[in-house]
Amino acid sequence: MSDDTPQKHLSDNTEEALKRMIQITELTIDSTQKETDAVAMNKGAEFAQLSSHKQDVNELYRQASEEFMVRKDEFLSYSSPLTKQLVDLQSELKKTVDANLQVLKPLATSDAREAQKAANQSEAE
Repeated sequence: MSDDTPQKHLSDNTEEALKRMIQITELTIDSTQKETDAVAMNKGAEFAQLSSHKQDVNELYRQASEEFMVRKDEFLSYSSPLTKQLVDLQSELKKTVDANLQVLKPLATSDAREAQKAANQSEAE
């Protein structure tokens, strides 16, 4: 019998949970920035490895964010510099993700064109 209970990422203690959310957000920013840098420097092998790592980190962030949103009022009413730090990091994360998407967009377009060429070639044969 397996345990289907999702893994808990944030402590029941508000301050500890904020610290962990900050760590996860910083990790997400870092992995996204590294992927962006690898694409910008045309490092294909590094990009593939970083992209896989970024997916894992993004999943961790998604799960922690779900936990956070359930307790959002608790966190936002908690008077601590950690709350402001997390809000600032969220803004930084948005900018980092936006830059990442801009760098990845041409790759997705190029991949789509290559796939269409291959499909057209297969139909012609």
